[in-house]
This record gives sequence, C-alpha cells and structure tokens, in this order.
Amino acid sequence: MKERVIKEFRELRRKDSTRLRTRVIQPGEQSELYLDIRDFVESPTFTGWTRRGIRLTVAELDVLVGLMPAIRETLMMNRTESTDPKAG
Repeated sequence: MKERVIKEFRELRRKDSTRLRTRVIQPGEQSELYLDIRDFVESPTFTGWTRRGIRLTVAELDVLVGLMPAIRETLMMNRTESTDPKAG
C-alpha cells in the first residue's frame, strides 16, 4: 500500500510557486499516523513534493506543541526589538 492521506489542512503560500502543506498520512497499512509538513512546488520545471519536510508522531507533536509558547516568544523577540522606537 502506498501512503494514504487521512486529512489535509489549509496550505500556506511561501512563494508564488511553493506552498507549505500539512497533512496527516499513513505511510503503510500497518503504520502509525504521522503529521507530514513539507513544501509542494508547482513550476514549469517541477511539480511535486519536496524531499525536505518533517514527519511527526503524536508523541513528537505533543512535545512540539508544549514548546510553542517558548518558540513564539523567541520569534517575537526580534520583531519587537526591530519595531520598538526605544530600542536602538
């Protein structure tokens, strides 16, 4: 059995020809489900999934979700510093 898409979520446009797509997949009949996040490219020279991406199990996703507040705070630090008129 080739991989089966269980559910596909809203895509995010990264560039004109590239979209970040998030799907829950089952790679094989007896395999556990994974969250698959990767670029999908549509261009004159190539159309398809990139090799670069990530597959997360439920346990790995739980860890990532737990890290999200710290990740978001870190990402926002630079944004705040660069837009704060007092900083600088």
